[in-house]
Order: sequence, then structure tokens, then C-alpha cells
Amino acid sequence: MSSLKIIAFFLITACAHTPSAGAYNIDVEHCYSLFEDIMAVQTERTQFIMAQQQSTDDYNAGRMTKKQFSKARKMWLKTENKLASKANKLYSRAYEDKCFDKLKKELPPQ
Repeated sequence: MSSLKIIAFFLITACAHTPSAGAYNIDVEHCYSLFEDIMAVQTERTQFIMAQQQSTDDYNAGRMTKKQFSKARKMWLKTENKLASKANKLYSRAYEDKCFDKLKKELPPQ
């Protein structure tokens, strides 16, 4: 999650600079909105993953029946698939709209 905040910071600061000649023409508000949506979906996914991990721990410790665990797992898989698809669509839109192009130029090489 902290890496998302770092990327958000770089995205905001990178897009906030006045573009020079030939620089990407980026709609900062649009990109920022997309990035906020991505972070919200990823946060929700993290919460569901943590809940599923708790269910797994409960099942392994005998605090949950196989039927209860199976039901919880099916619900998690359905929700995870929905949220992952939503995140992928948001990322695709951000890339199509070139929201990350300038960000890539601003980040130091890894």
C-alpha cells in the first residue's frame, strides 16, 4: 500500500509541472481521479484478502467447518475476480490516457 502512495506522490508532482515543448499533454485532474479510484479498489482488495486469510487461519485451527470455509472462499474468489477486473480496467484506462508516461520519466531507474 505504501508503494501506491509513493507512486501517487510522483504522479501528482510529475503531472503538476508545466509541460515543456514536446512533453505529454496530460489531464492532471483526470489522471489523479483514476489513480484515486485505483487506490480505492486496491485497498478494498487488500481488506478482502486479509479477511480470507483470517478464514484460512480459522479453518486450519479448527474454528471453522469445511462447509463454512468453502462458502467464505467462494465469496472471496467472486469478489476478488470482480475487484481485480475493475482494477485492470482502471489501469488500462490510465495507460491509454498516458497518465503513467510522464511518471515513468520522473522515477529513478530501479
